[in-house]
Amino acid sequence: MLENKVAIITGSSSGIGLKLAEEFLKNGAFVTICGTNEEKLKNALNILGTKDNQNKILKVKADVSNTDDVKKLFALTYETPEFDS
Repeated sequence: MLENKVAIITGSSSGIGLKLAEEFLKNGAFVTICGTNEEKLKNALNILGTKDNQNKILKVKADVSNTDDVKKLFALTYETPEFDS
């Protein structure tokens, strides 16, 4: 159902957001994980990334309460060639 769909999941460096990212990936989606803590994002990327889905995950450090960060988040997701399906 999510095969080749693109999802941006905010707050996905831990907790519910991380679990959502995991489930979306399992169901074939391309996923942008987003959060404000770089170390937590790197850890989430290590948890989520496998040989089979490395090209389906994008990590973006962004604060969704900041308009410029939100623009960056969408621009980076949109510009990622693997996500253009």
